[in-house]
Amino acid sequence: MRPLSLLLSFLVVLPAVGKPSKSAYRIRDLGGLEGGVSAGQAINGRGQVLGRSTSSFTGAFDRQAFLSDADLSLAPLPPGVEGVAINNLGHVVGNRGLSDACGTSPGVAFDWTATGGLISLPPLAGDASSNATAINDQGVAVGRSVDAVGAVVRAVIWKDHIARDLGAPAGSYGLFINNHNQVVGSLASAKKGDINFFLWTEATGVQPLPTLTRPGDRYSQAAGLSDNGEVIGTSLPSNGLEHAVIWDPSLGLTDVGALPGDLSSSAIAINAQGTVLGASGPSRDAETHYFLWDRASGIRAVTLPASTWTLVGLNDSGDLVGTKPNAAGAPRAFILRGSSVTELGVLGGGWSAGTAINAKGEVTGAAMDVTGTRHAFRWSREEGMRNVGDSLGGHGISEGNGIDDQGEVAGVESADEGKRHRSFVTTRGTVLDLGSLQGPTVGFSEARAISPRGEVVGESVFTFPDGNFGSVPYHWDSVGGMQAIPIMPEFETFVIFVPAQGVNTQGTIVGWGSTFMGERAWRWDAAAGMTDIGSLSSGEAHAYAVNDHEQIVGDASMPSAHCGFATFHAFRSAPAGLEDLGALPGDEYSVAHGINGSGDVVGDSGLETTRAFLFRNTKMFDLTTLAGDSSWALQSATGINDRGQITGVGLHRGQLHAYLLEAREEEGH
Repeated sequence: MRPLSLLLSFLVVLPAVGKPSKSAYRIRDLGGLEGGVSAGQAINGRGQVLGRSTSSFTGAFDRQAFLSDADLSLAPLPPGVEGVAINNLGHVVGNRGLSDACGTSPGVAFDWTATGGLISLPPLAGDASSNATAINDQGVAVGRSVDAVGAVVRAVIWKDHIARDLGAPAGSYGLFINNHNQVVGSLASAKKGDINFFLWTEATGVQPLPTLTRPGDRYSQAAGLSDNGEVIGTSLPSNGLEHAVIWDPSLGLTDVGALPGDLSSSAIAINAQGTVLGASGPSRDAETHYFLWDRASGIRAVTLPASTWTLVGLNDSGDLVGTKPNAAGAPRAFILRGSSVTELGVLGGGWSAGTAINAKGEVTGAAMDVTGTRHAFRWSREEGMRNVGDSLGGHGISEGNGIDDQGEVAGVESADEGKRHRSFVTTRGTVLDLGSLQGPTVGFSEARAISPRGEVVGESVFTFPDGNFGSVPYHWDSVGGMQAIPIMPEFETFVIFVPAQGVNTQGTIVGWGSTFMGERAWRWDAAAGMTDIGSLSSGEAHAYAVNDHEQIVGDASMPSAHCGFATFHAFRSAPAGLEDLGALPGDEYSVAHGINGSGDVVGDSGLETTRAFLFRNTKMFDLTTLAGDSSWALQSATGINDRGQITGVGLHRGQLHAYLLEAREEEGH
């Protein structure tokens, strides 16, 4: 039979043979983040599952921690964290690396909630790193604190996120904590090779646990602690036929045994009722069977449908969590359980993303079809999501970047990923290739936005009279066609790149360009030409949208408190200059993508991952919190209309989907 350490590892597939069981279970596949593979790790009394998943959408194969809610939808934890344990209130503890632009720093433990985000569990004073292993329902966590060179390890408990030394010998660390604040930990020994455990309470301090090792066995591993003070573990003899054991403060050590016909067993988890989840097999490295055990009923098998299913945890309600393969053979987390946001959908594939919204609440963006090809879409409440098509007979790749008040879409299309992009606009059901500034059938162009009256702006390759060429801004309408916007001399560098990003009803156009001194934001109109709109700190800036009151939004560089490097903050223009909109609490950077006639701004805020925001009046709001729907994690907001409707992209039940968020004025935001 496999040892416990392998049972708990990520994406491990173990053989199992079903045996008769008195219990009937219903199976719920939890899916994976963005369609990827997943593995369950722990489950709390509310049925929330903590696990890890990989992403098939991004192609990233790092292990993204997730938490399922009561409705079994998956929500990602911040990138770079490893969830270890979850309590019945939804608090997750774990560990995060601090590798970033500053270089690699020692890791630090954290306490995470959906409403409060990540809160660090720091090491003891003078130490460099910390590691959390468990948390109880009072939010008290245990783990270890490590010095700067990794030589001295001390057992710690965190109350109110403050570390306290448990007083165990150096080299000890906390493993488990129950709701009476009893702690079980690994006790350092002067004798090399000894593995012992301790019990700690506020009243008694550190006391050696009598033993988890059966007479004649070599050593043992602790696996859990119940609210009754029972400790479970696995005792390992020299012949490799390990046995699950349970220690009771009154009854002492009990050998749990193994299922009939099996010779070896290990303990995995224990709940508040004293029910033990374990695994057994004919030998330590052979096929694995799962069982439940308690003192009243003894041992009984848990029937699993296939040999590729594994179990890793149970909660106080008897729910079990584990990992199984889906129809394609990819591992997926599952549960064995006894008896204001509108999703815009997809075009048959796994994801969609909204990019722009018009005054009527119609949305455009891009979505994947069943073949994995990306297509521009138009969404309306009456018709749902429809493929816009392209000028290439429907076989091309396309994205919608803007939609006017008549529902016409502007965007980018190409024959395939390796071909040059061309701007397009829809006109009464047909898709028109806008060509480029070099000609109707040659060159490169990208449409970035369309005004409410149908004027398209973007960038196109252009050849200057001196023979130099670059990508310059353009505007297009149905009468004059595509016309170049004259650029400022500062943008005439070795590499000319000056995209137009936004346009309002009056024909004011905004964008940014590259200069020898960095990137600068600009505005243009027919009377004044192109002018620099400034920045927040005499640094770089990018303009992305403009409303009919000439308010411009984008992002601009700021001095950063994070490692001393520069960062960017969202801005909104005002008569006195650019207004710094800041970022959401705990975030380092932000960018504004859209603005409506009331001056409400939407965009993204983040540090290691992004959150969609709404900036209204003088305050920035997290849109996921405003939405109040736990099945969504809104990652980006890209457009807002005068009715307060917002579009963008977010994770819905683990899938990347476009959304329409209806503003709820009665909430007072």
